[in-house]
Amino acid sequence: MADDFIQIGLDGQGKKIDSDSLSVNGQTVYRERDRLAGSGATDLAEVRSTEPGPTDGGVVTREAPPISPQYEAFANFSLAGQTAISFDCTSIPGGLTGHLTKVIVACSRQGFFTIKSVTSGGAETVLGYVIVNDGTAEFVPPHRKYQTAQSSGLFRVTADNFDTSPAGVYATVYWDQY
Repeated sequence: MADDFIQIGLDGQGKKIDSDSLSVNGQTVYRERDRLAGSGATDLAEVRSTEPGPTDGGVVTREAPPISPQYEAFANFSLAGQTAISFDCTSIPGGLTGHLTKVIVACSRQGFFTIKSVTSGGAETVLGYVIVNDGTAEFVPPHRKYQTAQSSGLFRVTADNFDTSPAGVYATVYWDQY
């Protein structure tokens, strides 16, 4: 497509509308280009198929609300020192995909949490890590489609107690499925 313009109105030279010109069925046609603009001449919103750069302008949007929000909470009040336990969420129903939205973890000692998605065949993919030292922490993916569990798969949180004494470990996993 070539840059072009459409001229309308007969006030002197006429107003010009930004457009693309292209050939359709052997004829040159024009497609109007609309862009959202700010107050400055270069404050233009762009449509991209890549991540924006740190100085790129953009349009403020809100994230779509969850479609079918789910959560599960897990606890082990006395995980032996230097051992691990895995908490498995309910399997994602057939035909749906689970989209991880948040994981909140806590440990009464020094704990290391690994967040994973697991396929129906048992293959694990690490989605993130959280380290907690006698407290609570939250893991939030950068966007709602970043980390998923496919149909009949699940989300798993593995808690490692790094301390030599027993510890209480907790995890709450939030996801949307559709």
